Amino acid sequence: MISRSIVYVLLTCMFMMIGIVLIDTVVPFIILNVVFFGFNAVYRPLLQSMLNGFSRKSDAPVVGVYNSISSIGTIVGSLVSGFVYEVSPKGSFVYAAIAFGLAILCAVLQQKDSEVSDN
Repeated sequence: MISRSIVYVLLTCMFMMIGIVLIDTVVPFIILNVVFFGFNAVYRPLLQSMLNGFSRKSDAPVVGVYNSISSIGTIVGSLVSGFVYEVSPKGSFVYAAIAFGLAILCAVLQQKDSEVSDN
């Protein structure tokens, strides 16, 4: 159930990023950002809940590794976003949309893999 929900949440986040790239006026930009941050607050707990399920199936400390990588990703992502912003102000949103697209692909593949292993 969670793996299905996270796909829709990530899809909404990706569409918000694409919308931000396509819009040039301030008010819609702010509205799309508010919606994005709302869904951003939703997908993180869903992802952590999925990881909890993985760590229960194995003895690996998956949640600890996730939190470590998440912290590193926050730092590296901010750095890369700053460099990309120098080249193109909307470039960081394009990269975010691509990252959400890759996350959707991974979530769908994981969902199919878990359906195969359940059968």
